[in-house]
Amino acid sequence: KYLVKLKHQVEELTEKINSESGESNQGASNQILELNTQITEKVNYFTDEEFKIERILLLLGFYANDEIIEKPVISPEEFKQRYDEGERDFSGLNLAGINLSNTNLSGVNFTDTDLQQANLSSADLTNCDFSDANLTNVNLSKANLQKAKLIETNLSGANLSKASLIGANLTAANISKANLKEADLQANLTAADLSDANVKRAIFGRVNLSGAILKRTNLVGVTLRTNLSGVDLSEAKLCGATLSVSNLNEANLSLADLRGVKFIQANLEKANFKGANLGGAIFDQAKLTGAIMPDGTIHE
Repeated sequence: KYLVKLKHQVEELTEKINSESGESNQGASNQILELNTQITEKVNYFTDEEFKIERILLLLGFYANDEIIEKPVISPEEFKQRYDEGERDFSGLNLAGINLSNTNLSGVNFTDTDLQQANLSSADLTNCDFSDANLTNVNLSKANLQKAKLIETNLSGANLSKASLIGANLTAANISKANLKEADLQANLTAADLSDANVKRAIFGRVNLSGAILKRTNLVGVTLRTNLSGVDLSEAKLCGATLSVSNLNEANLSLADLRGVKFIQANLEKANFKGANLGGAIFDQAKLTGAIMPDGTIHE
């Protein structure tokens, strides 16, 4: 208020100078200079308490404009009604914990949808788009996810046993600690794209990865007993992994981090290890005939 009063006085004196002439103008000008000096001193003077208050008000104003938008929640009944009416775009919704098992949901858009802890077991999810969706701890056992988009999807802790992921796009997805096997129920990841995905400590078993792309994939600590013949594992991280009785014939492991990997009875014939880090790797009864070693030499 004090600053406003000073500025008002300056405005009045300025108007006076513009409307009058003579020596009185000089006096008014001097008064304006004095008032401006007081204004400057007042503006530059902030106690610690005033500064903190100003800072808090600034932050409150900033965050007030950055509102947190909650995802709209819909019930299973509403979801099924809207689906039956032909709606296929359920992006950005909150469907956490929903039970849609044994449901035909082919082609549905679940982009950025919250589906954590949902039950999608045995559901038909072919060609569905789950990009950026939250699927943590979701039950996808026996689900059909062929050609589904799971780009940057969070599948941490998900149950994918016996799920079909043939041709699915899992680029940059988080599949850490996911379960891809349950007894003899193995997931099928034939020709799936797992580039840049985080599959750290996922439970694989004998999962089918034929023709899959695992370039730059994080497979730290996993255990694989499967066919990886010709699979692209270039720049992949496999520290501490166990590749037991696996077929890696002609697999591309160039520039991969293979420190501490256990190749137990693995077929590594003609595999490409060029530039790979094999520090501490164990080759127990592994076949390496024709393999390209890290330095470029061919193993005989």
